[in-house]
Amino acid sequence: MRRRDFIYGLGGSAAAAGISTLSSVAQAAARAERPEIRVGDSSVFQDRDVRTGVKREIRLRTISLGADRIVTEVSGATSGIRTFTSDWNLLEDKIGDTNNQTVKPFWPYLRFPLEVGQKWDTPFEVETTTLAFSRSAKWQWTAQVAAAESVTVPARTYQAFRIEYEGTFASRQENFGNRQGTRSFTGTQKETAWYAPEVMRIVKREFQQLVPANNFFDRHVIELLSFMPAQ
Repeated sequence: MRRRDFIYGLGGSAAAAGISTLSSVAQAAARAERPEIRVGDSSVFQDRDVRTGVKREIRLRTISLGADRIVTEVSGATSGIRTFTSDWNLLEDKIGDTNNQTVKPFWPYLRFPLEVGQKWDTPFEVETTTLAFSRSAKWQWTAQVAAAESVTVPARTYQAFRIEYEGTFASRQENFGNRQGTRSFTGTQKETAWYAPEVMRIVKREFQQLVPANNFFDRHVIELLSFMPAQ
C-alpha cells in the first residue's frame, strides 16, 4: 500500500531592507494569515524515499482559484490535477483517468491564522480508486503548531512554523483482477511539516507511515527545490 503524497512554495533577497525586514519576519513568526495564492504560481519539490534513497521531482502550478479552492496542475514523476481548499488542505488528487483520491471534508494540514500553541483534532475520510483496487479509509488526525523557527531546504532558509501531526486510520480495501478479495487493516502516521509565511506554503515535510498487518513501513522527506511566483 502506498499513499500518494501531496506537497505544497519564493525566496527573494531583501538584505537592503535592514531593520524593517527583521521586523516583518518577527511578525510573520508570531502569526500567519490565510495565504493569497495567484494563478501561475509554480513550485518544484523533491520527494525522497528514505528507505530506498530514490528521489523524484514533482512540479505544481496553480491553474485556477475559486471561493474556497486552489486547483494545481501536477507534472514530473506523476501528472494530474490536485485540488486544495484555500487553506492548502487536500480535497482531491486525480492522476489520469484511472487513479483518483478524494478526501472528505479535507485533509486538515493547516488552519489559519497559524499561531504557536494552536491545536486541532479532525476526522476525515479518504476514498482511493485505481485499476487494481478501491479503498476507503477513516482517519483521526491531530495537529499542533509546535514552534516558530528557521528551516533550510534546497531552495533556501525560511522562517517557518513547525507543525507536528499524528494520525491513525482504519481501511477497507477491495482488490480487482487476479488478487480479488476484500481486506481490512489499520495503520498510523507521524509527520512534521514546516509552513513558511513568506512563500505561503509548506516548504518541508517529513513523515512515516506504518501498517503492521501488511508489514508496510514508508518514510519520506519532501523539500522545496524552487518557487516561481506568478508574473
